[in-house]
Amino acid sequence: MEKVFKRVIGIPKYLVADEEKITRIKDLETVYPNMKEVIDYIVLNLKASALRCHRDISFRPIVLVGGPGCGKSSFCSDLCKIVMGKPPVKIDLGNNVANFSLSGSAPEFKQARHGLIIESMFSEGDNHPLKNPIIQFDELDKIKKEDSFSIESIFYSILEKANSKRFYDNYIGMNIDASGINYIFTANSLDNISSPIINRLKIFKIEDYTPCTHGNGHDHRGKIERKAGEGPLQ
Repeated sequence: MEKVFKRVIGIPKYLVADEEKITRIKDLETVYPNMKEVIDYIVLNLKASALRCHRDISFRPIVLVGGPGCGKSSFCSDLCKIVMGKPPVKIDLGNNVANFSLSGSAPEFKQARHGLIIESMFSEGDNHPLKNPIIQFDELDKIKKEDSFSIESIFYSILEKANSKRFYDNYIGMNIDASGINYIFTANSLDNISSPIINRLKIFKIEDYTPCTHGNGHDHRGKIERKAGEGPLQ
């Protein structure tokens, strides 16, 4: 527990935007032409980050809604690799994820551990928490709301800036300021998602994915994905 505590109480650092990141995000449109609206929105927010005190990247929680195979999950992963320099904490909500996976479990329980919210803020190699990481939630429409430990209850706190400033992790037994975390959700449909959750998200309707090919007819996704994984964390 002490090791976890030390990783979240240090002087924070921030993901910041630069021209290289913005250019590489724009380049994703050649691979994901159906994501143009999302890309434009992210780029706009990255440019606006220059006006913030810490120049930190921040955007409203978003949900990408589209059918299976439209590329929404792989797009999120590629985007996060560019912004963060590494893959995001990724949570598949279709696997009946319990709320304590995000908020941690009390230390008196066997195999207790911290939650994924504060884990997303861990930095590699130091004890300076990353203030504004990105967490990717897949299959938002697959949440089982009737379960006793449904993860949906956690969303009401983390998706509101005021509430997330005092996010409580059960494992370390204290409040953490998680208000800087950015969230991207994916869903096949909005039909099974609660209205209070939908109202907290910016919605993007994604058309079916068509691989972008060049004159030689080859799909260049692999080339772009390798680029997405390059670059240090800033």
